[in-house]
Amino acid sequence: MIIPVFNSQIAVYQFDQMELYGPGTPFASKVDDYFNDEAWAGHKSAESEGKTITSVGRDRLRSLKKSLDFDTNTLGKWIDSTIMQGAYDIGLNPQEPFTLTRSWGNRMYQQASGRCHTHTRPGCHIVGVFYYEVPAQSADIVFVNNRTENVELSHYPESERFRVSPKPGMLICHSPWLVHGIDVHLSDQVRTCFIYEGTFLNMAIRTLREPQF
Repeated sequence: MIIPVFNSQIAVYQFDQMELYGPGTPFASKVDDYFNDEAWAGHKSAESEGKTITSVGRDRLRSLKKSLDFDTNTLGKWIDSTIMQGAYDIGLNPQEPFTLTRSWGNRMYQQASGRCHTHTRPGCHIVGVFYYEVPAQSADIVFVNNRTENVELSHYPESERFRVSPKPGMLICHSPWLVHGIDVHLSDQVRTCFIYEGTFLNMAIRTLREPQF
């Protein structure tokens, strides 16, 4: 599903086999083991208020894709192929070869939130966010009609915000220059997502001031 967002658009997809990967499955145990790793356990995201465990920038210490068998299982293959499809669907007109240059996990706890940011440094062509655990009263992802980063969502009036309420198994693909933040997570259960940045190797990486579409 393609959704217009201010002067851009996002693509939203739903994985239809979450019963094989959700709570109580062997995969769920792997996810918990990943976030309990001492490499980042207790590491607080610089872009988040409240406790958020993140492995951003630390994939060389422990690969997300290898830890969760994403190179071989159905979910990982679906995420990879759907992010590439997302680039087509939002009008990037990409050219292969395509590679996912970075990936990491975020796990938010109660009262955590995320400041507004983009994915323009170091740069990519497409961002994909897969939502694994999304309890009731979970935080929305909120896109804003502005270019100001590293500020709280409260900096923007509600008229400049576009909210999307994630669900387990949802994948949202968007442009790296589209500014977004995360609302306050009110649930006492964790909110877990996996983030990917994809690049088409034969296409130039444009800057924040030069939107790609």
